[in-house]
Amino acid sequence: MPQLFWFRPLFMFELLFAEGMFAINLNFRKGFAWRFPLGLALCFGLSFAFPYTVGGSIYYSLIFIGMFCLTLAMGALCFDAPMKNILFCAIAGYTVQHIASECYEIFNSAMSTYVDRVFNFYETTSGNGLNEENFFFVFVYFAIFAIIYGLAGYFIAPRVEKFKVLQTSSGTILALSGFILLIDVVIGAVVMSVLPQSAFVSMHDNIAFCIQLLLHVYNILCCVLAVILLIEIPRRSSIESELRTTTQLHAREREQYTAVKENMDIINIKCHDLKHQMRTLLSGKQVDSEEIKKIEDAINIYQSAYKTENEALNVVLMEKDMLCKSKGIDLSCILDGAGLEFMSDSDVYALFGNIMDNAIEAVSRLPIGNRAIGLQIKTHGSFVTVIVYNGYEGNLEFKGGLPQTTKGDTSNHGYGLKSIRYIVNKYDGKMLINGDGGVFRLTLLFQNKDNSLSKAMRSFRSQAK
Repeated sequence: MPQLFWFRPLFMFELLFAEGMFAINLNFRKGFAWRFPLGLALCFGLSFAFPYTVGGSIYYSLIFIGMFCLTLAMGALCFDAPMKNILFCAIAGYTVQHIASECYEIFNSAMSTYVDRVFNFYETTSGNGLNEENFFFVFVYFAIFAIIYGLAGYFIAPRVEKFKVLQTSSGTILALSGFILLIDVVIGAVVMSVLPQSAFVSMHDNIAFCIQLLLHVYNILCCVLAVILLIEIPRRSSIESELRTTTQLHAREREQYTAVKENMDIINIKCHDLKHQMRTLLSGKQVDSEEIKKIEDAINIYQSAYKTENEALNVVLMEKDMLCKSKGIDLSCILDGAGLEFMSDSDVYALFGNIMDNAIEAVSRLPIGNRAIGLQIKTHGSFVTVIVYNGYEGNLEFKGGLPQTTKGDTSNHGYGLKSIRYIVNKYDGKMLINGDGGVFRLTLLFQNKDNSLSKAMRSFRSQAK
């Protein structure tokens, strides 16, 4: 009669190792150095508390579930994280362990059917224990687990932190994934323990193997479904939410551009009329020319100093130039606005509005006298380059290719660069960010694929003027 003994510490090791791949990003509790070995001792020690006498598949499933609960208790002991996150890591780890176990069972079934050899790594018998003939099975067993764990650790576990799955995962998804895994483990154990004793006996070996193969593949697919529910759905939900927010911001910026342009046009007209009226009123009076110049300068602050061939660029630079002057920021520009003809006015306004807002916010933290922003827009054939550089204080931390916001509310901030990237991708451009030497440098590269049309439009506009 087979007596289960080594399956308990081995299964516990497999489970803890798999769960650890996902839990590594959780915050450790104070005293982790003694909590972790204590948790290991409790998990392995209490695993032996389960009687190892022969039982049915339901009994073995309950043992698996019981040891799974022990790992949950260890997670609560060692990690300073919500129980939802600990449960997530535990379910994800158990899923990976079960996939590896099912892959080995497929190999074992094939060996049993076609080579007439079988070895259950978890079971030892008085007559057929772990001997030299079974070393090959042991090697394959560990090789399969190493491959599955390696793939999970490389492709799946990093996505949890990268896409902030723990923050977006819901209790419903956790419950559904855990239920799928539970049904998979219990039903798989019941079927595999019952069928070989009844249905498989009267079947041809090939047919019996095909049935077992289908069952194992079904179990693996259930685990894959659980992984998708756990990771991919929250990840996609997070990306869709971020894209939706960026799109809404972009739509709001289009509306803002229309309103700002109308206001700027009115201001420019009023300033133009005011200067002529002022000269008319003062022409017959003895007024110092210096005083007249001061009045004109006060009026000119509301008129754009940037006269490029792109009206949207003129609007946004006029708006941001006024803000720079109010904050003591030196803004220097080398502009070829004609190269931006391939881009819609609303996209130009949104792109350079976000670029300037980010730069102004960064240099505003610097002392007066050190606040400077440089903007260059150059055309080289059909290529357009945009370069922005400004100083900053502190250290930049990059995640997903973008520097992280320094504001505490990360859910409502940090969309400036995401909006920039959204527009860059819309026009198949490239974006490069560098933050070396205390200077933040943003480089954008676009290809004007309709360069000839842009030239024709510029010619038409110049003739119309």
